Amino acid sequence: MDPLPLVLLPGLDGTGWMFRDFVAALGPTVAPRVVAYPTHEARTYVGLEPIVEASLPSDGAPFALVAESFGGPLALRVAAKRPPGLVAVVLVATFVRAPVPPWMQHLRGLLGATFFSVPPPAPLVRALMVGWDATDALVAEFRASVAAAHPAVLAARVRAVLEVDEAAALTDCPVPVLYLSAERDALLRKGIPEELKALRPALEITSLPAPHLVLQTHAREAAELVRSFLREHAGPA
Repeated sequence: MDPLPLVLLPGLDGTGWMFRDFVAALGPTVAPRVVAYPTHEARTYVGLEPIVEASLPSDGAPFALVAESFGGPLALRVAAKRPPGLVAVVLVATFVRAPVPPWMQHLRGLLGATFFSVPPPAPLVRALMVGWDATDALVAEFRASVAAAHPAVLAARVRAVLEVDEAAALTDCPVPVLYLSAERDALLRKGIPEELKALRPALEITSLPAPHLVLQTHAREAAELVRSFLREHAGPA
């Protein structure tokens, strides 16, 4: 049997570089296809859809979507179009509505290009993204991936996150959905997994004792959970 194509949608940085360890841990039963977003062209979620769609199998062969953080709403938008061959969606530490408290949305004016003109300091990366026990190499990799995107592009993506509402796309998703939750997530507001479960009772939720970047800090454990989900739901396809 041929490996199942697995289309991977990255977070805010959009590079896909940080999927490396997760991809290596997945093994030969899947064929990862990492999507990268434009680094110097600001696009809304609608504008990013064609890039994702171009990465899907063109022959209608079975495939699955895996999306982390910023990529979650994008994956659901694509799934809502019912592309031929889609068998499953995996959402990782993500959201369908603005993932910050309402009062913080009023700060969006401060998150312009200037805010992203320098990479986030290492302590902030540890506190919000990778945990205090992360290696220096992982912190440096995250800072480099963020720096690869133009500051105006990052600012536009943050605005898209604060305005997003893909609750209907989650409810109407035509295939099984798994949500990998980060128990130590310090970036997203609390209660998001429960909110998604209320929208979609059939949603499968699994948690890992991880910070926001689940696939980077717990690559092997996450890979096994994804493989198990795909064996259950994508095997017959």
